[in-house]
Amino acid sequence: MKRPGIYRNGSTVGGVACGFAAALIISACGGNGQNGEGREGVGPAIGAKEETEAPKESAAVPTLAAGKTASITTSDDEFTDVSGGSADVTLVSVKTAKSVPDPYGDTPAAADPGERFVCLEFKVKNTGQEEFDTFPLTTADWTGKDGETKGLEILLGVDCKNLGQQGDDLTNVPNPGPGEFVRGTTPLSVPSTQPGVVEFSDRSGVPLFQVKTQPAR
Repeated sequence: MKRPGIYRNGSTVGGVACGFAAALIISACGGNGQNGEGREGVGPAIGAKEETEAPKESAAVPTLAAGKTASITTSDDEFTDVSGGSADVTLVSVKTAKSVPDPYGDTPAAADPGERFVCLEFKVKNTGQEEFDTFPLTTADWTGKDGETKGLEILLGVDCKNLGQQGDDLTNVPNPGPGEFVRGTTPLSVPSTQPGVVEFSDRSGVPLFQVKTQPAR
């Protein structure tokens, strides 16, 4: 049964008009595209809002000076199977020297040219529920004012007690259990030609705190 309409020369004007209108609607809605796009995968949908994720700001790494305390948290390390923990780390004192005497009369330990020894005395109080790993406090990275960087490995043969500090090298101090604390020292050899920052990180490379260094006078 034919739909009613106006017939001219055997064609339906109403049908043509509807077809033309439908074509306009399809064209306006994007034709071949989907979700309002003119072409597939090109251009945003009409009225759509672009969502952008705001950059996450990283927490500032605390700077320790003599007598100051920082509360730190270390992460689990899958490679060594060492659990993370938390502790209050106090920098008790800082000593610097070009050489460190030997109490037994042997030749004093001397720093390499352009460097000097920096001895850091720490008090580490475990505030977590498991034994706290003090290894991250024995190595560090130094970065100078001009951007020069250097890895500071464990320094052997330098006893910070000979500079008046208390406690054995932290590498020889047992890890504190929950609620316990230990005292220990960390000797480092850092460049002495410019100001810099010594940064300590956990086993996974997450920064914990930093200590500023000054050039030799």
